[in-house]
Amino acid sequence: MDYCEGSWNTEEQASIRKQLDCIVSSDQFVHGTRQVRFLSFIVESTLRGEADRLNQFAVGVEVFDRDESFDPSIDSIVRVEAGRLRSKLTEYYAGPGAHDDVVISLPKGGYGVAVEFRDSAATSATESQRATSGWQNVVVVALLAAMLAGSVYFGFFRVPGSDGAEPVGFDRGAQPAIAVLPFENLSNDPAQDYFSDGITEDIITDLSILSDLTVIARHSTFVYKDQTVSIREVGRDLDVQYVLEGSVRKDADRLRINAQLIDVSTEGHIWAERFDRDIHDMFAVQDDVTRRIVDALELNLDRAERERLGHHGTNSIEAHDLLLRGQEQFYKFTRDGVEQAIALFEQAQSVDSSYAEAYAWQSRALVYARISGINNNHAETITPAIVLAERAMELNDLLPEAHADYGWALHWDDQSQLGIDALSRAIELDPNYANAYLWQSLILSTLRQGPKSMDAIQESLRLDPNYSVTHVFALGRAHLALGDYDEAIVHFERGIVRNPSFVPNHVFKLFVLESRGDDEAADAAMKALADANPNFAQSAAYLTYQRERTALSTSP
Repeated sequence: MDYCEGSWNTEEQASIRKQLDCIVSSDQFVHGTRQVRFLSFIVESTLRGEADRLNQFAVGVEVFDRDESFDPSIDSIVRVEAGRLRSKLTEYYAGPGAHDDVVISLPKGGYGVAVEFRDSAATSATESQRATSGWQNVVVVALLAAMLAGSVYFGFFRVPGSDGAEPVGFDRGAQPAIAVLPFENLSNDPAQDYFSDGITEDIITDLSILSDLTVIARHSTFVYKDQTVSIREVGRDLDVQYVLEGSVRKDADRLRINAQLIDVSTEGHIWAERFDRDIHDMFAVQDDVTRRIVDALELNLDRAERERLGHHGTNSIEAHDLLLRGQEQFYKFTRDGVEQAIALFEQAQSVDSSYAEAYAWQSRALVYARISGINNNHAETITPAIVLAERAMELNDLLPEAHADYGWALHWDDQSQLGIDALSRAIELDPNYANAYLWQSLILSTLRQGPKSMDAIQESLRLDPNYSVTHVFALGRAHLALGDYDEAIVHFERGIVRNPSFVPNHVFKLFVLESRGDDEAADAAMKALADANPNFAQSAAYLTYQRERTALSTSP
């Protein structure tokens, strides 16, 4: 088997392209326009010797028409379609392609194709020798993969994608860990996805307050949405012993929820139940699910946790529905989505003026609007975000999100130390709050508290193994705060490879290069920054960079 690096001769490349034509014209592919485009792109790219450039971002933009804001950690289309393509190729070679001389496959772990030239009358001895030695290489690769898989299981993971990430280690210890997978929407209406996603997030939030349970962040578990994966694969990827999965069917005023708690080691059910209730009993059903999990895992709850466990938000189904719709829009991370989310959160408040979560979520969305450049007006974003978070805390001082959103907003109002205090309170209330640790790390690095910043980002990574480009940036910032410029620039460059349109990594790579006095490289970095975002000078990241550069230049 050969992993092409542009080394095949003209005759071999012609054979590969002929095989590609056979595959895409087969019954398995003839009606799959998206799969044909995907396979054709990665085959041609590999033949040109560009396999090392095929990462999720490149495929998403070139094949699936995503724009430069595409973040593979949020939008899983490339991973999903890659899984389908592998299945289609397996199906083809099990059927009409069973006796073909050329086998094209897509190995896991990358997007460059692999090719096997089978022995045949038309296959030269040289080709046979190459195929044999290739298989030997594959055996070695497989053994290495198994070793790496073992390291994942025993506490190491790496950033998904082809960004050259180094493994990051952690140890969950004896504490049980659980991943709540996205509940499947079994309603006849795909537009009801927001509802099943919202129930999933509610359960994650409810479980997260428990100090004796590690709960994997929503961001990491939603990577598996609409994907067919084994429980053991999830357990291995996320380093958890337990997985909760289920389904939701919402029909008029009836709600049917199936939930199963599964032991990863045996793939057996520890607990499973079906709930068939009136829609107005939704909060009671969610409380039942969380309490059954606590009982099944025999967790020891202190008095405060027992009192806080379960739903303590609104009693209004309408207000909660508006909140869930707002969350769905927010997680699109687009201008239109965020603006719609802000409006929906405000509508939820108008239905129930005492709904603390609605105020907290609007605060978060407004801060995101500012730092993403959707709205650069401080008075329209950060100022009201602080007021909204304060209102959420007044309504429910035990709501972790309210304190976290307050702290994050304060940071962007140049009140970073107060922001740290608020985020510390959020983590006291929710020890599994991955975003709170992330934001805490970013603020601490701004305050040049390197060791604490690194501790915080490592804790966020532990809770969010399928972490985002923002985490990569935060790692770079933590190293920068520690004075390790070489390691910092490695992470900033990794982030740029992963998502070239994410401005902060460009900005702080430039920061490092200017600090080193590397003018030529700094000029190139500035050009790349301008290409990524022509309006970068108005971005929150660039303004932060300017302040920090001034502070460093005037410090003794």
